[in-house]
Amino acid sequence: MAAVTLDLIESTTHAALVRHGCRDDIAADVARAVRVAEHNGNRICGLYYVESYCRQLESGRLPGDVDPVVHHDRPGSVRVDARFGFAQTAFRVGFDTALDAARANGVVGYAIQHSHTCTSLGYFTEQFAEAGLIALGVTNATPRVAAPGGSARVRISDGFMAGPATIHHATGSWTGVANSVNHRIDSARLCPQKTFAHLNVT
Repeated sequence: MAAVTLDLIESTTHAALVRHGCRDDIAADVARAVRVAEHNGNRICGLYYVESYCRQLESGRLPGDVDPVVHHDRPGSVRVDARFGFAQTAFRVGFDTALDAARANGVVGYAIQHSHTCTSLGYFTEQFAEAGLIALGVTNATPRVAAPGGSARVRISDGFMAGPATIHHATGSWTGVANSVNHRIDSARLCPQKTFAHLNVT
């Protein structure tokens, strides 16, 4: 079996999304997320989703041409209304505002609202880590996945990023800012950064 390059995965995903009605810049955001998922060996959040995205774009259930709206309501609070489009684009549109807020305040709550499935939360929190911040990602998704060795579906959140290392949580859902504040104390021992972001994707 021939190896498929990440470049080919990204370009083919992009072309498929555009062909099914997605705007070019939005398709690029999603194709990059698919590439990262495949690179990380996370097949369920990679190519596995592309057909579903295309079908939903074609049916009109998923708008491929909406512009997310960024709201910077308070100094430490940034939210983006995805307008029922892709979470990846909504995240990109508000990311710089969230980074600036986190650096100015020491912490930021960054919420992506009204979005289509975000797939891997690690994709988002990793971008905060690459910018030198610590991030905790949560979502309000219904139980879908069993923990390793288990058979019952549980709520999961795989998005805690502490510097260069990701800690995967498969036993419960992280909710609210209080958990990120409690984690802040422990996380500060893991790496020298003192700035934190709390990402909530709904």
